[in-house]
This record gives sequence, structure tokens and C-alpha cells, in this order.
Amino acid sequence: MMTKMYPLPDEFQSDFKTEWQSFLAAADSAEVRFADVSDLLSSAERVFPFSNFVASACIRSPGLLADLIESGHLCQSYREDSYALRLKDLLADTEEQKTLERRLRRFRLREMIRIAWRDLSGWADLFETVADLSNLAEACIESALDFLYRWQCETHGI
Repeated sequence: MMTKMYPLPDEFQSDFKTEWQSFLAAADSAEVRFADVSDLLSSAERVFPFSNFVASACIRSPGLLADLIESGHLCQSYREDSYALRLKDLLADTEEQKTLERRLRRFRLREMIRIAWRDLSGWADLFETVADLSNLAEACIESALDFLYRWQCETHGI
């Protein structure tokens, strides 16, 4: 069951407009294009005012939101193993700890934007949101441990 959405209170309107303009300027500077900004605007009105994290992350890295939209991930529910499968592909050629750290941070940021956006826009219920947070955490920890364990075994043996 999706949450009923109410109009944005007036006191949030000016903050949202400022953040939205900052986001559009950042997207323009990064040469990130969106097929239909009006669809994005209607959901951003539900998300930006209530999550400084999402608004700031999207302004800093507008390409992450573009990727979520283009891939269809923003609008779809994930299966329980989706994070682990995506991380396996993303990290397949990782050879150094710094690269692992960077890729995990970027992946986590992208997916946290997705989870928060779906929650705040009413596209996901509480059960899905909590399950996604747990599955994301588990996949990131397991992936990091797999790499670190393998590297330690190569260096020091089992």
C-alpha cells in the first residue's frame, strides 16, 4: 500500500525551489540530461524538502540520479539478492583496497539515494524500505569481507 501524498507546505516551497535550481545548475555543469524534467520535478518535490541527504547528494553528483532513472532502478523494487549481484559485477575487476573502498562508497551512495527517494515519494512501503536497507548493508559488508579475506590469505596464508 502506497502512502497518500499531500501538498507541500508553503514554508518548504522556497527551500525546495533553491535546492531544485542548484540541482539543475549542477546537472547542467556536469552535462547530465534528463528526458523529462517535469516527471522528475513532481517526485523531487516530495523528496528534496524532507531529505537534506538526498538533495545534497543529487546536487553533488547529479549523474547518480540520472543513472538511477535511466537504468529504471529508481522506479522498481529490488529482489533480495539484487544488491549482491550488482556488487559482484561492479567489483569483479577490483585489485586494490582503495579501488574497493571508492566503488563501495559510490555504490552505497547511489543505492541510499534510491532507497530514500522511493520511501519519501511513496513508491515503497516501510517493509520494502527496511528490507532494502538491510540487504544493502549485508551485500556491502559481505563483498568487502570477501575481498579483504582473499587479499589477506594471499599475503599471509590461511
